[in-house]
Amino acid sequence: MHLLNVEKKASLSHVCQHNKQAWVVVNNEIYLYDIDTLDFLGSWEAHKNQVDAIISVGDQFVWTASQNEITIWEAQGVEIKNVKTVELRSACSYLYFSPMENRVWLAEEDVILVWDPTKLVPLQEITPDPPSSLVCLLRSNISDSLLLLLDNGELESWTHEIVNIE
Repeated sequence: MHLLNVEKKASLSHVCQHNKQAWVVVNNEIYLYDIDTLDFLGSWEAHKNQVDAIISVGDQFVWTASQNEITIWEAQGVEIKNVKTVELRSACSYLYFSPMENRVWLAEEDVILVWDPTKLVPLQEITPDPPSSLVCLLRSNISDSLLLLLDNGELESWTHEIVNIE
């Protein structure tokens, strides 16, 4: 067991494993730990406001969301740098990475954005019909379906095909 050394009023909200590191969200900061030893490696302010979501994207990147801001971090060992920050129209409520398709899916109010994490560009915008905010998105591990849980209580199954645009 390892106790994290954070302020008493700090809000620990998310943890993400990226390679051999644990990225722990503490309010608007990221605390970095070695997975094997739990040694503290450092911390930094990731956003001005509370971090709402964090995901590991492949071997090289970690994406964080805070309100309507997405930041993409490049992580080479303990060397971390901000490679891109994007302002969305509204708050990002959910991030999901599909390694099989190499796509990042993010929810922005009642719109789903699909990103190419290699080129760091959005590829598609999807609006559920009728519009409803996304709570959770999951790619099925037995089919080409996406399962969407919407805040109106609906569970939807979508089929999709990834088309490479060159």
